Amino acid sequence: FGQIHSEPVGRSSIIRNVGFLILALFLAVQGSDFQGAELADTSAGMVQAILVLLIALLAATAIFLLLRILENQTAIVRRLDVIEVLANDGVVVDRQEAGSPEDALPIGAPFPDFELSDTKGVNVRFDHLLSRGKGMLFLFVSPDCGPCRELAPSVAQWREELADKLSVIVVSRGAVADNIEKFGNAAATYLLVQKKRELADDVMAKWTPTAIYVDADGDIASHPAVGDEAIRALVTDISGADLDKEFVFFANSNGHRKPLKIGEKVPEFALEALGEGQLTDEHLTEKRTMIISWSLSCSHCRAMVDEIREWETTRAPSDPEVLILSGSKREDHKDIELETPIFLDPSHTVAATLGLRGTPSAVLIDEGTIITEAGIGSRNIWSLIGRKK
Repeated sequence: FGQIHSEPVGRSSIIRNVGFLILALFLAVQGSDFQGAELADTSAGMVQAILVLLIALLAATAIFLLLRILENQTAIVRRLDVIEVLANDGVVVDRQEAGSPEDALPIGAPFPDFELSDTKGVNVRFDHLLSRGKGMLFLFVSPDCGPCRELAPSVAQWREELADKLSVIVVSRGAVADNIEKFGNAAATYLLVQKKRELADDVMAKWTPTAIYVDADGDIASHPAVGDEAIRALVTDISGADLDKEFVFFANSNGHRKPLKIGEKVPEFALEALGEGQLTDEHLTEKRTMIISWSLSCSHCRAMVDEIREWETTRAPSDPEVLILSGSKREDHKDIELETPIFLDPSHTVAATLGLRGTPSAVLIDEGTIITEAGIGSRNIWSLIGRKK
């Protein structure tokens, strides 16, 4: 139907050709004597017309179902491509150790500092990128990742279209020549090369391709977008958002996560201290504070006791205040000797209002406002204040 075309056959072409086929079938069934308005003038003609319409309806339904099957097959292929775990020096990593694609540092945590070389051998530090005064989309790729290559043409397009809003930083590994061959000069122009996977491991980007948005303050402002479809969706969301507003972030709910409380005010509460005094919501309006929720029946919480002691002796002047809300009874704390204040939160009632629904978990509060997602587990808790564990 028409001129030679180099594009793959799309949905519109299939629907158009099916339409022509139905019309041709309609005329062929009628024969040479029934090409005019007499089609439905007799009962026999009416029956034929109804039969033709039913055939056309069935054909259209079949085509629609075939298109849906093709879409689902494409989506399955892309998801299988995502399950192409990164290689370490050519040795494939055990998929059981790769973790879930949804594993990530919490939104609101500072992006880790780093220093990596670009394709010209120039060292680039995170503070160099941060000095540009705009957000950054970190795209983690690998030269042996099939889906990453499909994104290469889009990277140059995003850099041009979103230049006023953000910088697109491609992070790969391996030889520079392999990356340029894989992604082309356009995509490799601003490409940073890891020695192994040091930055990817720091931000839990264990799968490729993965994208993470970091705001102009240097804080993580999105859950990981894993796979080309999710990355394109994230870019679309970012392009339509006002990034100058306060508390802009991009969360992947996937029907599992509860809505984040970032930007919400701390509700009124009062808790008794393990020692003397009490903690109220007004205290949290005075200084930046990290609230940790734990229970001494939780082995992971008990394991954090030594970590907190270490933090007490090495804390930096810029570190926030740290307070602990404990769901355990007063007498359970006899062997816990910490300088960090502990407050009794039976049944974790107050913790839940702050978005803390597991132990150990923590959230950062500034001037009475929740400014981070809940960090669950020791690593993510300390990441809220820029510490590695």
